[in-house]
Amino acid sequence: MNIGEILKKHPEAREKLMLLGLGCAGCHFAAFDTLENGANIHGMDVDELLEELND
Repeated sequence: MNIGEILKKHPEAREKLMLLGLGCAGCHFAAFDTLENGANIHGMDVDELLEELND
């Protein structure tokens, strides 16, 4: 599932992703990048990112 699909299902996640430093939540790459790939590009741990999103 790419970031765009996640945001379509959970629009409230956009603000949280942006606050956490995952700027691709607001760019055109959201349609292509997975959450894992976006996290890696931004130097983030995907498991920690998922934990933050699920809180």
